[in-house]
Amino acid sequence: MKANEKDKHWFYGLGEGMDQEGLNLVEFPFALLARSVKGQKSITFKDTIRDSSTKEEIERSLTISANVESDLPNYFDQDALVGLSTLAWRKNGFKKITVDFTIYELLKLMKLRDAGANYARIAKSLDNWQGLRFKWSHWRVGDSWTNPSATVLIQDYDLTRRGNREPQAPQVFTWSRLYFEAMQDGNRKPFDADFYFELGKPTTRRMFRFLEKRFWNRVSYNYPIKDFCTQKLRLGEKYPSQYPRVINEAYEDLADRGFLKKLPESARYTKKRDGTLYVNFERGSGRRRAVSVPRELPREEEKKTPSSPILERLVDLGVGNKVAARLAETKAESCDRQIQYLEFKLASGWKPKKGTGGYLVAAIEGDYSPPEGFISEVEKKAKSAVEKKRKRLEEKRNAARKLRENAQEEQAQRELDQYIMSLSEAELDQFYAAAKAKNRLAMEFFQRAIDAGKNDDASSILAKILQNHFKETVLRGRRIRKTP
Repeated sequence: MKANEKDKHWFYGLGEGMDQEGLNLVEFPFALLARSVKGQKSITFKDTIRDSSTKEEIERSLTISANVESDLPNYFDQDALVGLSTLAWRKNGFKKITVDFTIYELLKLMKLRDAGANYARIAKSLDNWQGLRFKWSHWRVGDSWTNPSATVLIQDYDLTRRGNREPQAPQVFTWSRLYFEAMQDGNRKPFDADFYFELGKPTTRRMFRFLEKRFWNRVSYNYPIKDFCTQKLRLGEKYPSQYPRVINEAYEDLADRGFLKKLPESARYTKKRDGTLYVNFERGSGRRRAVSVPRELPREEEKKTPSSPILERLVDLGVGNKVAARLAETKAESCDRQIQYLEFKLASGWKPKKGTGGYLVAAIEGDYSPPEGFISEVEKKAKSAVEKKRKRLEEKRNAARKLRENAQEEQAQRELDQYIMSLSEAELDQFYAAAKAKNRLAMEFFQRAIDAGKNDDASSILAKILQNHFKETVLRGRRIRKTP
């Protein structure tokens, strides 16, 4: 069912001031919800649509290829790209191809904790996006299709002072020309990034992005459940019996938040004459209700707010509120220790098989030993203090040595000046000739400086030559005569 012009901004009032995202990135679930096969470096998505202007069916495809150092994008990479696109819109309205940002504000937008492990994940994600090549069989620009088009999404980036987690530490990234021009040509739609990042599960977020585009000009939408799950949500094809359960979880979450109309089971799924099962969606009745707690938490826990830093860290890493509260109260020291171990392992690229929350609970309960190479914060501070003390002592020694060397050079120069003043003209010529003869290599550098017009450099070289000759002949002779 089509929507009239007044209803097109049904979810956002008039839509003014909303974020924007590119339409070419919504249709295909280019990020994997599950781990890719080891060694897999490319993946292809396909679907068929009807062009609204020509009424012709178009078979589209998207092939994503990763270079040797990159991985195929996962759901975190997808969220990072959504966040970067949102920051680009909020900062310059896609009027500049290069965007200044900070990882701190990106994590804040994504509702992630300001922690070293998350900084490392963002850096890894940017590495992936720069190394991924996208090839569309049909790329939408304005009201027309280009065929085919290949590009990266992020051309380059610079995480200046990436180790500095201060809010104002500057970073920058640059869009690819093809993607940037498509956004400038208006190939984008309003998008509520804050609502997107309030959703708890990757499948719910993906369903929201896809249906939000479909609801832009209609009030209802249906799709074959198998094609919807495999093509749009990118679920595995091995367990089709699980499709309704996965859809229902996301469906209920979006309905509770006002995005979807809550249809009964009898109306939510319909079977066509050919036996194909369809899933039906109808848009909600109005503005969204912001809910910051993931849907999977029990209702009685939704109003609870973490009351300690350790509790907040546990919840951010995927531990349920109830379990997190119990562990923070009974095993606070173990929690803090195991969180440090986990963040150290995540920063190195390690990923737990059963999720960070489950792994962290098992680690706290089992009091896991520290990973290889881990250094605790106490040890880091102690080593840092020792290193600072060593550097201060080294600086003092260097300064004292420099003073001694300067004093010795000044004394040697005074003795050289006195010696030269005591020589006759013939003896002075003889002294100069002997000094130059014993320092032929240095004299070559002297002559080059003269030829280049670098008189100051030439004077310094000549003074050094004379000082060395004076030390090796006159001063050495004096020391020998004084020796009994």
